[in-house]
Amino acid sequence: MKFILAPKFKQSLRTYFTPESMMGLLSLLTTNPRAGAVIPGFCGVRKLRYADAVRGVGVRGGLRVLYRYHQQQDTVTLYLAYRKSEQADVLLHERAYIQRYQDQDPQEDDVWPPISNN
Repeated sequence: MKFILAPKFKQSLRTYFTPESMMGLLSLLTTNPRAGAVIPGFCGVRKLRYADAVRGVGVRGGLRVLYRYHQQQDTVTLYLAYRKSEQADVLLHERAYIQRYQDQDPQEDDVWPPISNN
């Protein structure tokens, strides 16, 4: 499985994830890429409830991670993460960002694990 971390997701890493919780998220999505609920009318984007290890809050009051699973490419694109306490749902400008990002080819430094040039 390959992961693409959109720029806004990468910006939120230190705020919302410990190294261990980020590896846990990637492990969860590797095992079950359909774990999150599909957001209706949003091109297959899913919203996953995930524990906020930084604040010690469980799934229910923790993070929301927006991503899309591309089955044919065996790839997950992580778009955004936010705390439930900060916002109730995806904002319109965030939806627009995700739709714009879906139309672009990812940059090499957005891909994890990194692409080797050997």
